[in-house]
Amino acid sequence: MITEKRLAGKNHWQNIHKKNDNFVNTLSNSKLFQGYYHFSFFRILKKFWDKNFENFIEIGCAPGNYLVKFRREFGVDAFGIDYEEEGHAKTVRNVSRYGIPEENIILADFFDENFLSANREKFEVVFSAGFIEHFEHPEEVIKKQASLLSKNGLLICIIPNAKYLVEFLSDKKTISLHNQSIMNPEAFRKLFDPGDLEVKYCGYFGGLFNFGIFGQKKSLAKATFKVLFAIQRLTLDNLEKIYFVATGRDLICRYSSPSLLCIARKK
Repeated sequence: MITEKRLAGKNHWQNIHKKNDNFVNTLSNSKLFQGYYHFSFFRILKKFWDKNFENFIEIGCAPGNYLVKFRREFGVDAFGIDYEEEGHAKTVRNVSRYGIPEENIILADFFDENFLSANREKFEVVFSAGFIEHFEHPEEVIKKQASLLSKNGLLICIIPNAKYLVEFLSDKKTISLHNQSIMNPEAFRKLFDPGDLEVKYCGYFGGLFNFGIFGQKKSLAKATFKVLFAIQRLTLDNLEKIYFVATGRDLICRYSSPSLLCIARKK
């Protein structure tokens, strides 16, 4: 069996979580501040969602914003797992304000056999965002995520499109933490080839671009992209939302769209 090889270690995530801003989390969890990215994600997902689903788990859940969004959108019992202590603690504080109990946030390594064995086929929805691309063998990560799914459950996975425009505008160290080989619909879809998974959707989503996903080390670049992200929320976001509502389609471009999404059902 292939042992997962991490491209981003625990120290990387600890630094990310230390900088995580509670005010930003509050804005992200507000319906009024919901941008086009998450608007389009949930509009796509609702096409495949079973109204009888009762539970959900996010792999690599810190800081917990998706847990809040899934609970609000679908009323499911939300669980999350994260192996980094700072991220776990911030997730507990963040989600407790929205009625998600502390015991639902698991401090453990997803790859721990005790966790996998105890939760085999336990969840109706398994989700990860920005997780599998940090491994050399993401197909093995997908198999382990699928092992947590009950029959007819959904496996939902988001990865960034860290190529083309994003690669050009981001610093090289950030890009090196990502497995770029899976960042096209064809390669991404192949990860879900295990016989008990049926792919329902696979492709780019999230609009034409998103300034919020670029990785920058220099403070001036970070500040610039934050300003551009705010401008985007007030302008392009609304135009893309109007287009999506009018046509039912996402504005996408393989060279600049921020993410790829795959949704598969367990047979």
